Amino acid sequence: MKKRLMTIMLSGFLVQQPLLADEQPGPIDKGSLKSTATGVLIGGILAGPAGMLVGMAGGALVGEIEKGKSEITTLSDAVEDAQNDLTREQYQTAERHQALKTLLENKQSRLSAMQEGFSFCLGFRSGSAQIEPRIADQLTSIAVMLQAFPELKLNILAGADKRGSETYNKALSQIRAEAVANRLLKAGLPEARLSIHYVGKAEATYSLDDIEGLGFDRIVQLTLVKDDPS
Repeated sequence: MKKRLMTIMLSGFLVQQPLLADEQPGPIDKGSLKSTATGVLIGGILAGPAGMLVGMAGGALVGEIEKGKSEITTLSDAVEDAQNDLTREQYQTAERHQALKTLLENKQSRLSAMQEGFSFCLGFRSGSAQIEPRIADQLTSIAVMLQAFPELKLNILAGADKRGSETYNKALSQIRAEAVANRLLKAGLPEARLSIHYVGKAEATYSLDDIEGLGFDRIVQLTLVKDDPS
């Protein structure tokens, strides 16, 4: 009986080898051969010739399982690497978001500081709307500076002293405001960023006998306001 069993096992093993040779050109894989032989032995012991055939199939299945386990391990490593990359990307995105938020907050702070802290006044001679050369250069510098802050508009408020009629002073203050605006436009500041107001002597505070004080009423005041896109 044992002799017959061994003969059947060896015959099955010899039958399997040509099949492997047909399916796998080149050198025979030792792992697959070992798995097949193991299956043949197990099948032969359990159920004779029929079991041997089952064992041969089982041996091939063991080889496939081992191969699958290796592929699963490789896939698991790839998934873990992808998860790590995603985590790093999310962290970097959060960092960039925070940096951008900080930058915007700093910019808003600077804009608010400029708006609150900026005020520029230029005076005129009595009855004149002529801008002094030194003041004209300063207006050019202001226009250049404001080109870097498109969120801000420039408010122009022109007045006159108490001498003369209301009509005359209103017209004079208008001419002064337009003279300042034209200088800013010439320096490159867009017209849409200018807001012009002229009040004549409505806001004059110095009395007619205060000759020096009257000069402080003949001014054009520049202030910054935030632009409202709406």
